[in-house]
Amino acid sequence: MRIRHIFAAALLAGLLPTHALADTLALSLAEAEIVFNEASRQWEVVIRLDDDSAKAFARFTQAHLQEKIAVMVDGKVLVTPMIHSPIYGGPLPIGGSESQAKSQDLAERLQSGRAILTVAPAK
Repeated sequence: MRIRHIFAAALLAGLLPTHALADTLALSLAEAEIVFNEASRQWEVVIRLDDDSAKAFARFTQAHLQEKIAVMVDGKVLVTPMIHSPIYGGPLPIGGSESQAKSQDLAERLQSGRAILTVAPAK
C-alpha cells in the first residue's frame, strides 16, 4: 500500500506523467523465496502477493490479455511474459539468475520492502 502512496505523491509533485500511474501497477508481497529451476538451470525468485495486490494483479492481467507485460524491480525489467489468461493468485516466478546469491539478495530486498516490484504493459 505504501508504494502506491509513493507513486501518488510523485504524480502530484509532477515527477511522473499521468499515464505512468495508470499503466504501472505497484505490487506488495506476502513472501518471496528462491528456488532452482531444473529446466532452465537458473535460480528464480518465487513471490506470493498480498491479498490487495493479488486482486489488483488479477484485474491488471485480465485487462492485458494477449499482451506482453514488463515485470520490474526498481524500474529494471526482469521478465516480459505474455499474458494468455488472467492470473488470480498462486506462486509467481520472476527473474532468472545463475547465481543463488543474486536471487537471494533480490528475494530479501523484495520481502523487506527495500525493492519496488511493479508491472506495466511492455513497450
